[in-house]
Amino acid sequence: EFTKHDLSRLNALVNLLSDMETPMAARIGISAIFEDLSKIDGLKSILPNLLELLDSKNSMVRVDAVYYLTLLNFEIVKQHLEPLMNDENEEVKEIVREFFENQQKKFIEIKNYEN
Repeated sequence: EFTKHDLSRLNALVNLLSDMETPMAARIGISAIFEDLSKIDGLKSILPNLLELLDSKNSMVRVDAVYYLTLLNFEIVKQHLEPLMNDENEEVKEIVREFFENQQKKFIEIKNYEN
């Protein structure tokens, strides 16, 4: 609840994601908060922090960052995610590939609806 009223506190949650000592239960809780906030555009404020995580040497941190970035507006994140189609980690590449495929499907659906 606190994050809905003070989005600056989300930075602390991003810091926990980058710490490999953060327990899985906490990571799951962070995920639930981020997914909930994505519905109200609440993740925009931490975009720079999430982008920093993309440079992590730890693939688990990159996987988390990529997933949370996919919850944001496509136009905002596409330029940051596109280079990750060549990431060394297969899971990172798969999340990015699925994200772009889903966006393409949405675009086609909209075009078909308009015609």
